[in-house]
Amino acid sequence: MKRTILNLLFGLLFLAGFGILAYPTVSDQWNTYRQSRLISDYETAVSPLKEEDFEKVWEEARSYNGTFEQNSILSDVFGIDEAENIRETEYWKVLNVTGNGIMGYLSVPKINIKLSIYHGTSDEVLDTGVGHLNGTKLPIRVSAF
Repeated sequence: MKRTILNLLFGLLFLAGFGILAYPTVSDQWNTYRQSRLISDYETAVSPLKEEDFEKVWEEARSYNGTFEQNSILSDVFGIDEAENIRETEYWKVLNVTGNGIMGYLSVPKINIKLSIYHGTSDEVLDTGVGHLNGTKLPIRVSAF
């Protein structure tokens, strides 16, 4: 009986240690899968758009950016209630082609990574991808290094 309990205890200890060691790898793979699905969905939604549709979206973004002389962050950007309130603003409507808050994605080929860029910086957003601060200009310039 004592030997069975000791074997069970060592087995549980081994599983706990293995889980701790495997967590970073499994978590990284899950996040990579999730990002690839989000970006794939975004590209599927954007692919049927015509050149004039893109120009309209860019013009709306330029117009929105034109309302800023300087950044105007008036609230706690990491506030808890941001996710609920942001959906009712003009900010949410600009560069939101898919309607889920994704305004594009960031691609860094040298390290083979693609991350979704979201409206806002709530915990939910930052757990999923890159956040954009409400109250700052939209990222409409495309740059490659």
